[in-house]
Amino acid sequence: MTTNLRQRRRLSLSFDNDNLMTKQSFKDECDVNHIMRRYEKTGIFPEQTSLPQFLDLTSLPSNFQEMQEIVVNAQEQFMALPAQIRKKFHNDPAEFVDFCQDPANQEELYNMGLAERPQEQQPQTASAVASEQSKTAD
Repeated sequence: MTTNLRQRRRLSLSFDNDNLMTKQSFKDECDVNHIMRRYEKTGIFPEQTSLPQFLDLTSLPSNFQEMQEIVVNAQEQFMALPAQIRKKFHNDPAEFVDFCQDPANQEELYNMGLAERPQEQQPQTASAVASEQSKTAD
């Protein structure tokens, strides 16, 4: 006589109707069958609550692998920064990116050597202006 060494214990999960996480008052508004019945009667679809958005997403990665490569590359670039700079951002690349995207931090980025100041246009001398004018006159 063999005995079953594994005893199966039954598990059950109960959802109490008193503790629902969703609002049941929106049930009919979300039911596609109810929406289609209303459309068949009136010929009108429900109003949209938001405007459609059209985005050009062609520059985004086309698959998960490409996105992972971007993330790994960003982490490697962050880890290549000096330790004191990484410490300032709690070794968190996302915190660093947020800091860099804030225009109020531009001067500090220049001071840390993480961004280059734009080249100021040099004022032209009188001879350079005269030379430029003679070229356009020809």
